[in-house]
Amino acid sequence: MNYYRKTVGFLASSRIGRVMMLGIVAMLAFSLLADAANQRRGARVKSIVVESAASSEKAITAFSFAGLTPSVTGTIDQTNHTVALTVPYGTTVTDLVSTFTVSDGATVKVGSTSQTSGTTANNFISPKTYTVTAADGTTQDYTVTVTNAQNPAKAITAFTITGQQGTTTIDESAKTIAVTMPYGTDLTTLSPTVTITGSSVSPTSGTANNFISPKTYTVTAADGTTQAYTVTVTANTSLTIGVAYGGGIVAYILQAEDPGYEANVPHGLIAATADASSGIIWAVAEYQSTSVSETGTAIGTGSANTDKIIAQNEAGTTYAAGLARAYNGGGYTDWYLPSKDELNQLYANRAAVGGFGANGYWSSSEYTADYAWGQGFDGGCQVVNLKNGNCRVRPVRAF
Repeated sequence: MNYYRKTVGFLASSRIGRVMMLGIVAMLAFSLLADAANQRRGARVKSIVVESAASSEKAITAFSFAGLTPSVTGTIDQTNHTVALTVPYGTTVTDLVSTFTVSDGATVKVGSTSQTSGTTANNFISPKTYTVTAADGTTQDYTVTVTNAQNPAKAITAFTITGQQGTTTIDESAKTIAVTMPYGTDLTTLSPTVTITGSSVSPTSGTANNFISPKTYTVTAADGTTQAYTVTVTANTSLTIGVAYGGGIVAYILQAEDPGYEANVPHGLIAATADASSGIIWAVAEYQSTSVSETGTAIGTGSANTDKIIAQNEAGTTYAAGLARAYNGGGYTDWYLPSKDELNQLYANRAAVGGFGANGYWSSSEYTADYAWGQGFDGGCQVVNLKNGNCRVRPVRAF
């Protein structure tokens, strides 16, 4: 205590002491002023925090259908406040769950229904309005539109050419198509019928094309994507019994002992695809007991026989030979009633040719003035029948 009194006394009594005291007082005053300023600043900061306005941010910042495969992300237009999504073709849009994010503190409703991202389902058959409410209570509507993608299907499901042999082979994995045409077919002007799934095909169905080399057919889907198919058409290099050819079906191929045989060029008989009659007379009434001069029975004589019968009975389709000659299958006009031996070849190959009945068939070979040769296709027996009898007729032509 005595020390303190002495020190203060010294400071007060000396000039240097007084200066020192003034400095101490000034320092104390500055400290007090600084403390007061800090207190006022803290008060202002506290006031700002308390009085800060609620956020007005109310944007949809992301929108998707994460549950679809693949997931679909929407395109957001913040100027027009729209969200657009295109879902895969065939997607059911009546119960889709959206995943979305919005501004901090904002909430979302569709109508009066609160929306929870990844949970709430909606029917998007028509556009939906999503109302985003900011923390300050202001709102912003977003129109969400969902569109089903166009059909991506683009396949050739059928490809046929009139007169082809067998069925078309379509290899969907390799995108190739193979068609076989009969022996001797001109491949330069074929018009296929094309069936597709998709919007269009080029070349179009029914358009004539040259198939000497493979052709490309391109299918375009509704969504604009394309798929190319390579089409190869070939003609058989040899003839076999039972194949379609020359307006009918090959019924017989000439052998070395047959008239007209050529080793390097196939010849034979073509049968009509079906009977021309299930029962018709051999000659008209006027000539049913009149002989036709010198009809033959051998292979190769049927056409000449038919000419002779028609010359006697005159033109018409009320008798077997006239009906056979009138047939024009495949656009051909040289059909005739087969001879006895030619008819027998039809019987021998009846299974391959097809379409025969069990009853008797007429030949163009006369037996006598009153009778002509026929053949039963139930057992193959060749018999003679009165010319006024009714038998079936299967026209043939030679190649």
